[in-house]
Amino acid sequence: MGSKHICTLEGEYLHEGKRCVCKFNITAKVTGNYKTLRMDANPKGHKRFSKTRPTLDLLKEEFRKWQEENRPPGDSLERKLTRLTEDQIIDAEKAVRYLPDGLTLIEAVEIASKQHLAMSITLSEACNKYVKIQFRDKFNKDGQWSSSKTLAEFKTVMKYPLILLGSRVIKTIQPNELPQFWNWGNKALAAHKSQKIEKVSNQTRKNRYKVLQKFFKWCFVRGYHHQNIMGEHLQISPKLKKSDKPAPKIFTNIQTDKLFAFARSNEKYVEWIPYLAFLHFAGVRPGEAHCGVIDLRKEDRKSVSPLTWNAFRLNPKIEEPYVQLPYSGKMASNRIVKLPKNLANILKLSQERGIPFYCPKITSNTMKRFRLKVGLKDSNSARHTAISNWYRQNPFTGKSATQQELTDQFGNREDTRAEFYINTETIGIAEAQRYWKIGLNWKTISTF
Repeated sequence: MGSKHICTLEGEYLHEGKRCVCKFNITAKVTGNYKTLRMDANPKGHKRFSKTRPTLDLLKEEFRKWQEENRPPGDSLERKLTRLTEDQIIDAEKAVRYLPDGLTLIEAVEIASKQHLAMSITLSEACNKYVKIQFRDKFNKDGQWSSSKTLAEFKTVMKYPLILLGSRVIKTIQPNELPQFWNWGNKALAAHKSQKIEKVSNQTRKNRYKVLQKFFKWCFVRGYHHQNIMGEHLQISPKLKKSDKPAPKIFTNIQTDKLFAFARSNEKYVEWIPYLAFLHFAGVRPGEAHCGVIDLRKEDRKSVSPLTWNAFRLNPKIEEPYVQLPYSGKMASNRIVKLPKNLANILKLSQERGIPFYCPKITSNTMKRFRLKVGLKDSNSARHTAISNWYRQNPFTGKSATQQELTDQFGNREDTRAEFYINTETIGIAEAQRYWKIGLNWKTISTF
């Protein structure tokens, strides 16, 4: 019978001052009931190596002796007490030789281990799971997305990642493959080619980046990728320059007076006043008040509960009136919000009248129609207005608010607030003082 190849070992040695590697081939030959193992090698500049032994361990011991005699200077063969087998020691020595510069063996093992353990799931499959977990409906009451607009935004941002990478296993996606999805325009993404003539606004880039960042962080936490490819290995998210943005839109005191005068004089909108006042004078995000119910169909509204009077403390014995907000997924959403005196008065009059805090007739469409009737278009201006007035004069201290006071009340960061919320071009101290008196002297909630 012929010989059968068993394995190959690599030995290092010096030849003419150069480090060389020689392969030691181990073969087996069986004749009847007798098995012979043989190791052969032809190291350049050295004697031919040929040994025959009855077992593989004895052959490897011969290889180890040869390596000890011929190992290049500086390569110590000192063996410390270890539980590794001779094969494992040889594998480790070989692995160290192929390590990239600056990477230790244990670091390489940890990287390989994480990659091996990462679950195999495609980008398309992960997106479907993410949507099911995040979107709140009657089957998933714990979802953070209460608005269909959030779902639509996610699908829009993920359109081209799914087209180009949808069938890829997530753990194979590299960080350098992602920047195109927030830097390129739709035409460039569709053609899969960067086009200089197609400009993408900084705001659009930032919006896309945030959606992708949150999704891939979720993938990392779920074990779909061994690293957070949008968090630690990419440059920071696209920044907007203040000079590129106009001052945030806000309501003047005249506009605010007009809004509440219209609601107080119209029987259809009287029950809207508590909710409207809460947005305008507490400066909360709309979702922190309606908790997502505003975008649900009537048959689905029972699964979500907006704020009720039970959450409010309008007559506390020691502190100022306040409300404990529920968690809505936004920054510091589960916080205590103070109620200025004018807002507390409006809420008390509403409660005494038997008006619920949130009128079930308020929907996205009815809110749009209401804003058109009073000549107000921007849905976020109520929060901008409250923050800007609070910045000029804290209604509880009578002084300009500190950054910590603003963070405690509104739950956003100083840099975000300065860039997107505070309008110092329109509101001065006198305007702020007048703002915190709107509704303060009302005796009844309606004027009819």
